[in-house]
Amino acid sequence: MKDVNSYQNLNTIPVYKVDTGGLRNEVELTQHQVDKAIDYAIKLGMEKDSIRYSSNTNTVYIADWDFLVIGTDLYPLAERTDYPNSNISWRGTLFHEIVGHRESCQAGRVFVTSEEERSVLAGVMPKEDFVERKALDEVQASLRASVLGLSLTALERQDLWDDAMARLVGLGIDFEQVKNKFYLERKS
Repeated sequence: MKDVNSYQNLNTIPVYKVDTGGLRNEVELTQHQVDKAIDYAIKLGMEKDSIRYSSNTNTVYIADWDFLVIGTDLYPLAERTDYPNSNISWRGTLFHEIVGHRESCQAGRVFVTSEEERSVLAGVMPKEDFVERKALDEVQASLRASVLGLSLTALERQDLWDDAMARLVGLGIDFEQVKNKFYLERKS
């Protein structure tokens, strides 16, 4: 793993800049919202020195550096929509990133490794099944947050479950056919 202390400027961290297309909050967070999110991320197991806020990128866990970037999309839209991802609360988003992605990475139970992702982005590896496997990582992260997020409200957990199911529908995959592929255990 690379030393996160060498990344003082978030612009040097290779992350996706994803436009939410109006599907998540895009307004800069207040200092209070950022502080609350950092405190919650620490409760979920992140080290304070491995958390940053950026209004220039989406919320993302970066496995290579065990690093969490909190973006404006941490928060859902002000009103509920038919698009499940738009409804996920800020706490649900942090569970998705930390319990969903981080713990899966630490357990070696991901569908796409960081090395594979870099190879695809560099054009070295073809995208054929990468896109589906990357989407399955997102499904797994939402499922893990839904199933293991016992401190979340029932609605927060349902929103995460609905997000996972919507992603599977988008892939044309039946949950019953793939449910045993997902890592839904909690690290000890």
